[in-house]
Amino acid sequence: CLASLVQEATSFPHEIIVVDNASSDGTAEELNSWKSHFLGKWDFVNLIANKDNRGFGAACNQGSAMAKGQVLLFLNPDTQIQPGALAGLADFFEKHPKAGVVGGKILNSDGTVQCSVRRFPKLLDQFLILFGVQKMVPHLAPLRRYSMSDFDYTHEAQVDQAMGAFFAVRRELFEKLHGFDERFFLWFEEVDFCKRAKQAGFEVWYTPRASVIHQGAASFRQRGRLRLRLIWLKSLGRYFKKHGF
Repeated sequence: CLASLVQEATSFPHEIIVVDNASSDGTAEELNSWKSHFLGKWDFVNLIANKDNRGFGAACNQGSAMAKGQVLLFLNPDTQIQPGALAGLADFFEKHPKAGVVGGKILNSDGTVQCSVRRFPKLLDQFLILFGVQKMVPHLAPLRRYSMSDFDYTHEAQVDQAMGAFFAVRRELFEKLHGFDERFFLWFEEVDFCKRAKQAGFEVWYTPRASVIHQGAASFRQRGRLRLRLIWLKSLGRYFKKHGF
């Protein structure tokens, strides 16, 4: 992920802020080693090393407080930015003044498109997902509505929400909404943000002109399945309590 961002620095100036949420794989130490070894090349890469895992939204808020740019791009660590993506996002925001959130095209390792836009969740479709019905009967109307199964990923369009793995936000909006709601430890923080962005009069868009390769849930493999399910349920409950069913 970092190498792909550093390559983009020659064509589009930007800053990189890594927030390490108390990882145990030596990420923070390795990054500091790179910065020392490649003096000058990695000077624009900054590190925030948390002693505890504060959750995705809180970590994004930390990085944003350090950032200086007018567009904030949140990336999962298992993504690889594709050439021209940063310039494409900046150009999109410039040409769409009402756009507050923009999600780009997310690709699997084999080049196929990951479904990355959704409609806002409702109680029925999330109930079906909770019990794994989408794996057995994926064509049920509530699931098709939620997953936007007929969405054309080759065209730009306004959407309800974009996936947080590749999530660009206008700084003006981010400050107006006071960032992500840190009560969401993981999951639904970007859904909540998109909901609040629309309520504030901003638009949420998808554009194929900016893309990343996403390994998909690579960072989740460190956690047990039951614990992840409980975190998902807690976040879902908080979302419905906040925004209704």
